[in-house]
Amino acid sequence: MPTKIERIFKSIDENAGSDIHKIVRKNCEETDVKGILSELERTCDEELVARIMKSCGRQCIPKSYITHTKTIYEKSDGIEDFLNELNKTRIGGGQLHLGNRKIIGIYDQCYCGLVNKLKELSPLYCYCSAGWYEQLFSSVFDKQVEIEKIMTIPESADHCEFTINYQ
Repeated sequence: MPTKIERIFKSIDENAGSDIHKIVRKNCEETDVKGILSELERTCDEELVARIMKSCGRQCIPKSYITHTKTIYEKSDGIEDFLNELNKTRIGGGQLHLGNRKIIGIYDQCYCGLVNKLKELSPLYCYCSAGWYEQLFSSVFDKQVEIEKIMTIPESADHCEFTINYQ
């Protein structure tokens, strides 16, 4: 399995093209996540950076999480029971609940080992979590879901929050 940094560069190439990929590689250290994001922000609009990072998140989720989550869903007595059981496993942050006919996902910390100790990380990195949620719930519900980033710790919130439109 490629490293997280390799997935970021692969996603840059696939979503932004080889010219942007070359610029980012030329101007950034291979392991400098903050530098890579800064260069992406300089050379791409937010929508493109979001697409790049969501792609990374979709690649990052372990297949075992998806398999286990599908099993929980199949055994559940509805969406609320499913989320309660999923929260017990801590998959998805352990704070999933329903709100306005959508799933709300909350992280009280960053779980990414690549960045969880960095200070002043770009909020655009959090689109990776959106992609992670997208892959998880699209796989479980066997259809495309829409994820919206509501707030993040890098944006000075006390938690990260995402909505998952699964209907």
